[in-house]
Amino acid sequence: MVMRTLDESTKKLFTNLKTKSTALSPVSSSHALKSSSGIPVFMVCTSWGSPYMVYGPSGSPTALYFLDPEDAHQMVQEYLQLMPATGGNSVHIMTTSMERALRHATGRNLPTGSIGEDGKVEVMEYRLVGSTREKWEAEKRIGVETSIPVFGVEGMNTKKGEAMLFFSRRDLTEAWRKLGVSKDMPQVEVFDFVQVLKAMDEGEGGEEVKVKFVPCKGGKVFKEEISKTGNGKARLKPMR
Repeated sequence: MVMRTLDESTKKLFTNLKTKSTALSPVSSSHALKSSSGIPVFMVCTSWGSPYMVYGPSGSPTALYFLDPEDAHQMVQEYLQLMPATGGNSVHIMTTSMERALRHATGRNLPTGSIGEDGKVEVMEYRLVGSTREKWEAEKRIGVETSIPVFGVEGMNTKKGEAMLFFSRRDLTEAWRKLGVSKDMPQVEVFDFVQVLKAMDEGEGGEEVKVKFVPCKGGKVFKEEISKTGNGKARLKPMR
């Protein structure tokens, strides 16, 4: 991690993106997908890897990918209140990569095998759920409301010239302090993760937008804990 002058495409990212929530459209850029591959996401599943579902605004059963394990824990507690007799044996939190979650969330919805009230086979949707804590940080501390916030400051780049965007405001602040620079930390900017992906997919002014997403430390630690206990990754159906 180094301090360096932003290139033109990165400057455009910090000056042109508007921080508002948008629908998640298919991501085709290999750069955009690969940049998200190291970000863990979490899903509440049965012991055999099938996701527990909620019914979203569309009325379709929806599987949720959480960016924050604390939010996944909250969903587990809600299910345990509904099913106290299980003792928690059938409710697990499993992890997979953001890249895979994006392919699910932007791909073709899969049939569930259940028949809805209209007599048709229900299809399952996938949805990304931003961190409740970080949405509060973005709205209350910085004044920006967005569904999946990422945080950055101008001038904080990787050695490859990629703008570093953090899923945790606290992690960003800690990383800045570790740089040991004498000047005060610049104003923290908030972007919507979906908007950034779109910018990476489409480019800015014909130029590639270079971004390095930094997952929250809490999510990385929880992923390691899951791996140690043997739950591994959720066994999710591949996209076709």
